[in-house]
Amino acid sequence: MFLDNIPIKRKLIGGFFCIVILALVIAFIGYISMGDMTNKAQAMYDENLVSLDQLLNADNSFLNIRINIYKTVFAKDERKDKFEEIDAEIENILGKLKTYRSESRSDEELALLDEFDSNWAVFEKKLRTVIDDMNAGREEAALEGIYSDDFATPRDTAQDALDKLEAYNQEQALKLKNEIIQTYQTSSIIFLIIGIFALIFGLGLAILL
Repeated sequence: MFLDNIPIKRKLIGGFFCIVILALVIAFIGYISMGDMTNKAQAMYDENLVSLDQLLNADNSFLNIRINIYKTVFAKDERKDKFEEIDAEIENILGKLKTYRSESRSDEELALLDEFDSNWAVFEKKLRTVIDDMNAGREEAALEGIYSDDFATPRDTAQDALDKLEAYNQEQALKLKNEIIQTYQTSSIIFLIIGIFALIFGLGLAILL
């Protein structure tokens, strides 16, 4: 009876007003959800995938250093070229890690970076000693240095710190990916609920009118 007493004009205006509100709610939720997913995707790329690329590049240089220093034990005629390659790889590692550190980092990352830096300094010093021994013809001293714990332990510890940094960025990227999926799924459910409600409301309004 209440609706029967309302003029058709007001019913139409009220119905369209309700539909507009529902459309605005859908648009607002979509805008917020898409913005959230976009920000997380951007963070995944800028903070994790780019960083992971830097770490993997440094890791590859680290591996090349290890390969080249062992090659020079037997390939004496290649030592000059290999030592130059080692210098370039060291410069690349330090450059990549410097860039990585320049970004805002978590306490876990900073701790791993400090662990890498402290062990890398010991490893590089020992590496330079081995190279100096080879250049001076002190073959036995060079071999002893390569196979010593003073060489292997800081090398392996620095490598382990790099591996952990890579794993950390992979985990963070996966976490953001899961959050993006969760946002999409939640938004889809909300859109479905609002859509069903709008359908029921529209049909009901049509019947009443």
